[in-house]
Amino acid sequence: MVLTSVLRTRLGILLAVALALVTLAGVAAFPQPPHGHPAVIGLAGSPHLFFTDADGRLHWGGDTRALAGREIPWSNRIEVSRSELCALPADRLGDPWLSAGLLKQGDPIYLVKWETEWAQPKLMHILSIRDVEAFGINERNYGNFVLDVPTWEARYGLSVADLERGVLASACAPPPTPTPEPAAAPAAAPTGGSTGGSTGGSTGGSTAPRPRLTVLPNRTGTTATLTLTGYSGDWWWYKADKGPHVTCQEVVSTGSTVDLTGLTRPPYTYTAYSDRGCTSVIAKVVITPPSLAVTNRTATTATLTLSVWDVAADADGNWYYKADVGPHSSNCSTAQTANIDLTGLTPGTDYTYTAYSDKEADTCNNIDVIASKKFTTLTPTLVGVSGTTAGTATLTLSNWVLGTDSSAWYYKYTSPTGGTCSTAQTTLTADLTSLTSGTAYTYKAYSDSNCSTELATAASFTPN
Repeated sequence: MVLTSVLRTRLGILLAVALALVTLAGVAAFPQPPHGHPAVIGLAGSPHLFFTDADGRLHWGGDTRALAGREIPWSNRIEVSRSELCALPADRLGDPWLSAGLLKQGDPIYLVKWETEWAQPKLMHILSIRDVEAFGINERNYGNFVLDVPTWEARYGLSVADLERGVLASACAPPPTPTPEPAAAPAAAPTGGSTGGSTGGSTGGSTAPRPRLTVLPNRTGTTATLTLTGYSGDWWWYKADKGPHVTCQEVVSTGSTVDLTGLTRPPYTYTAYSDRGCTSVIAKVVITPPSLAVTNRTATTATLTLSVWDVAADADGNWYYKADVGPHSSNCSTAQTANIDLTGLTPGTDYTYTAYSDKEADTCNNIDVIASKKFTTLTPTLVGVSGTTAGTATLTLSNWVLGTDSSAWYYKYTSPTGGTCSTAQTTLTADLTSLTSGTAYTYKAYSDSNCSTELATAASFTPN
């Protein structure tokens, strides 16, 4: 029995040593930066960048906003192969550096990629769960980084439906094998119906590009232009799922554009067909409605962005806006051609802004509505925390941006009585001293030096 126990112990030690050697071999096989860590690790043949910390753990960088404020050692950079990166054990991967997290909508998971020069983010579809793991997501941090749609929209104040979408380059998962493109449907005779059979052309080797139906919305929102490319027939037909073009419409000559009129409220789905009966589908396209997005939201400011709208197609190149309440509710705005920076808003207030294509005098016409967007400005909050030293505490003002919402703020206690207005505060924290231990205090934040205009919820606490 003693011998068996000794053997088991020795075997256990040998197994542990063997596993450690395997792990060390895997780590040793990973290329080392010339100047140690921290370092920049590029994945060869991809746009992906990882950044190591002082311990050598890799952090995936999702976008340039996530790198803002970090010291990046760009001169200490190496490139690694897919096999080298993806062979790393999970404990070599740290939390990813993301500016707007990951979004889960149904089964797909998206990187919410927000570059510093972009007005709003884009949703980049991560095609494989293996890539999600390679980016540092695991059972420990999944709930911190991967958000469902309602949670993400509430946190960032944007509508997922307003965001552009794309596909993120693969990291560890092999790129998907291209699916052969189907040959274009045979051209139909102008007298109606499909001719059937083959119309000639290559039956092997490379296939022709897939036909594409594209659309250009114009300035008024009631017209658009369809264009069919990559189709070899002499005629094609189209119709929509609703609106003025629900019956089959004929188009002559390949590559022709079709000017659509009489549109009202998109979205519309338009389909191109190769036969007069509109049964053999060539391609489809969705006409997306114009949308109004709100970004850079603070307690008193926000930015309006009008998307899917061709300003250049309008005769005067302008659009207009108006709000339901607040400083922009009295009259229709002056002519706009770009993003709008809104100021003078009230903290914690609901606003609905509407974009219009035209106005008469100072009145926006409801018949010219392009899109609307409802949003709520941030509600500033004051929090007081008792200090470790008797009679001290710290006030922290959140949801307030100095330099944007105001250049300074002020505070005083309102309970007990006798509080006086502070000097101007130019940081979001204030250290309090000379408080009476065991006494309950209520502090309030103000936007003016007289402490007459409150700007945040009150903070109540009892110092040690």
